[in-house]
Amino acid sequence: DPLKGKWIEVVRNAAFKPRGAMGITVFRGRLWIAGGGVTFEHHFRDVWSSSDGKAWVLAVADAPFSGRSMAPLVVFQSQLYLLGGRTVEGVSAEVWTSSDGVRWAQGPRLPVAASELG
Repeated sequence: DPLKGKWIEVVRNAAFKPRGAMGITVFRGRLWIAGGGVTFEHHFRDVWSSSDGKAWVLAVADAPFSGRSMAPLVVFQSQLYLLGGRTVEGVSAEVWTSSDGVRWAQGPRLPVAASELG
């Protein structure tokens, strides 16, 4: 509740498995989440959306990107962008983009020196 400065639980058990460090953004009037993880060894590669934060719809179960957490999910010029993140191999410099949250294409890599990738 923004007026009271308090969080309100709107759903106890969402359709997706519990996770942390997922990418989350608002795109076309919906909340979107991508990836996330349970541990450093277990990352998700699914994408979900919701119009109200209660009912979640699976957009893609096995996205073409590897499972990752701590990857920002952002919107720019009517596209979703999933940026880098941590995979089981380490820190990723991959960029993935989608116009609908379902079909994903790999874009140019983030401009990061190889030594910064772990």
